[in-house]
Amino acid sequence: MRGMYAIYRHFAQDGTLLYIGFTGNITTRTDQHKSRAQWFSEIARIEVTPIGTQIGPAMDAERRAI
Repeated sequence: MRGMYAIYRHFAQDGTLLYIGFTGNITTRTDQHKSRAQWFSEIARIEVTPIGTQIGPAMDAERRAI
């Protein structure tokens, strides 16, 4: 069975959107941002919106969100 894809948004304390992306594993993706993104320390809130098990719709949803 395939994993669940989701769109995620990282927000700063003041509500500023820092990043939009999609992933099949939010924990792994957040760890990647932690080790690479200069803005990681600014994250105050993360919104995760499940999309489904197909990568195509997740990619489309990310494009629309951006």
